[in-house]
Amino acid sequence: MRIKIVRKRNKLKLFGLILLIFTGLQSIQPLHIEASHVIKKGDFKLTAENKWDAVEEKNYAELHWDQVENLASTGYTLYQSTDGTKFEPIPINYRKKINVLNIYPDVAASNTLKGWMDGLGLKDVHGDSLIQVTACSITEFNANPNAYLKDSAGNYKYDVMMFGSWDVYGGKDLTEQSYAATRAFSDSGRGVLFGHDTVYFAKPQFMKYAKDLGVTTTSSVPGVAGVGHNQVRVIDNGYLMKYPFELKNNMELTIPYTHILQHKLKANQSKIWLNFTGSSSIYANPIIDNATLTNNWYLITNQNVAMIQTGHSGGQSTPDEQKIIANTLYNLAQVSQDNFTDDFTVKDSKAPDIPDVSIIAGKPVEELELSITANDKGTPYQWYVEAETKVGTNKISDTVEEEIISDMAGYIYEIDDNPTTLPKVEVDEYGKIKNINLPVTLPNKKAILTGLDGVADANKWLHIVAVDRAHNVSEVKHLQIKDLLPAFQIKQKYTDVDDVEIKPVVTEMVTAKENYQVTPPVIAGYLITGYQIDKEARQKLDENETVTITAVSNHHQVAFIYQKINKLHVRQVITEAYDQLVLPKTGFVTVNQIDGNNELQIGAQLNSKILSELEIATPNFTEISLRKLTAYQGMSIKPMIPSYYTYAGYRLSQTKEDHLATPLITDSWPLVKAVKDQEYWLTIYLSPTSESPRPYSGQSQQLEIGTLIP
Repeated sequence: MRIKIVRKRNKLKLFGLILLIFTGLQSIQPLHIEASHVIKKGDFKLTAENKWDAVEEKNYAELHWDQVENLASTGYTLYQSTDGTKFEPIPINYRKKINVLNIYPDVAASNTLKGWMDGLGLKDVHGDSLIQVTACSITEFNANPNAYLKDSAGNYKYDVMMFGSWDVYGGKDLTEQSYAATRAFSDSGRGVLFGHDTVYFAKPQFMKYAKDLGVTTTSSVPGVAGVGHNQVRVIDNGYLMKYPFELKNNMELTIPYTHILQHKLKANQSKIWLNFTGSSSIYANPIIDNATLTNNWYLITNQNVAMIQTGHSGGQSTPDEQKIIANTLYNLAQVSQDNFTDDFTVKDSKAPDIPDVSIIAGKPVEELELSITANDKGTPYQWYVEAETKVGTNKISDTVEEEIISDMAGYIYEIDDNPTTLPKVEVDEYGKIKNINLPVTLPNKKAILTGLDGVADANKWLHIVAVDRAHNVSEVKHLQIKDLLPAFQIKQKYTDVDDVEIKPVVTEMVTAKENYQVTPPVIAGYLITGYQIDKEARQKLDENETVTITAVSNHHQVAFIYQKINKLHVRQVITEAYDQLVLPKTGFVTVNQIDGNNELQIGAQLNSKILSELEIATPNFTEISLRKLTAYQGMSIKPMIPSYYTYAGYRLSQTKEDHLATPLITDSWPLVKAVKDQEYWLTIYLSPTSESPRPYSGQSQQLEIGTLIP
């Protein structure tokens, strides 16, 4: 069930809204809070809403609850759970100033807390000091504790007490009266912070808090001695480490040298936030951490009471230590009279969904643009508020649940040739990611990836993760670019056997997973001989055959390979005719494709019939087509000479029109050493050797006419 309530502070806006609606301006909507889910009904209403602080760059939960009548001075206490089972009191005064009473051990030089806190420059929402410190000596406090703790009406003036800070606490202890007042203060839910050597076996009144803190009542544990150092480490970066200063997990901080004497008992529920990084100097004892206890801790808390080892070094402190103290004091302030607060201890700790990647339509494949989207996932929290009334009964609010979700910050991607690359995620010392290369601007969660060539980059891999504003990183999506493409480019290239382009490239788009099939075109002066797909071996191809690529899943180049055709137009001319001599109507020639420098190197041979006739004004030629051979650029032609005839020479021209004007060559067989043009015209002349009639030679019947002999 989702509940909507109108905030009280928006009553005037709502009244104005109603007025505007009645005047026709109905487009303005009332401001609502979408309340959290109620897990358990209580004595009064509580709502929680997930919010984002753009300045702090973190989530918080905005909490509101109904005012409880007859509220006691102990006020409200807020409880929080991350699992719905275990609830703990948490700070209730975020971004509000808190008041601290520092009780120092009579030594003037130990009255240092106010200077430390003011020096941090922390301010509340109104510009006042966030942590306001008032000091009194332990002697003054012991004399009349409630005069310091309460106002004239009997209400507590402070949110937190601190006892510190000096070695052995100046030898001072509480009295029974001041212990009782301190216990009443802590029982009200307000915070108490004990400094170095306060809760100590030699101080019976302070030692009454040993059980609360979960420390030993004596330092004489066999085999276990105290340890000390000037470096501490954050071992739990929960809510205490989040505000006012964010201290990351495993962060090491420098403090003045200090030590412990009381050992932390494991059976107690108190929590260690920081411990020593080692042991040194006069307390260079072995660090013990077993199932029963540990002698290594610097700061512990149990709900609203805490102990810190500040104070061993004569009033000295470091900026690191002052930040730890500020966080501790602020987070011990767990009681409020206000019926609202912001919970900054929450954190979105769940990673976003794995990104979704798709192509943006309407762009050329060479200018590929990808749409990247992902949804964030949040972390559920539960809260309830406890209110103590003046009549001595406690009231419990609804228990509510709200998902803390930070939403998307952007994406980190890499593109390479490796299918399993993990994108590099760079973080600063606080775990904040600093190399998002595809940021988003909310509420838009989509990023556009440009600069890709869908052809050149088709075989590359995109590796991408989603990052939310809480710096959680999704699982990696590995995607080959070609798997995104709806269609693929097939470039059809037309070349001769020497890879010289003979026709412009033709590009065809084929839908993914469909078949590509094409018959190469006829190109004048060339004959198809084969094809090559990408860098595969060349394949033979004859005219009218097709090339097929099944289930196309990538771009391809298909090279159609043609062989140039040299055309030789040949005729045979009989120079004289005799009535008694047979006039040949058909001649026969052998055409050899030769090495132009060596006539004996024959690459191919063709026998062909040709027209034979007397010389006429308009010659008729027989066309012989020859495939161009790269290594054999010349050709020699030898006619078969019939009986009673002799070879009389030849004419060779590169155009038909000039043929008869070409000089007659009589001292050699027809020869072209280097074929430069695609067409030649050749006339072979034969002259009779006798006028007597004789039978025509039948030798020609034995030749394989028209057959190419390699």
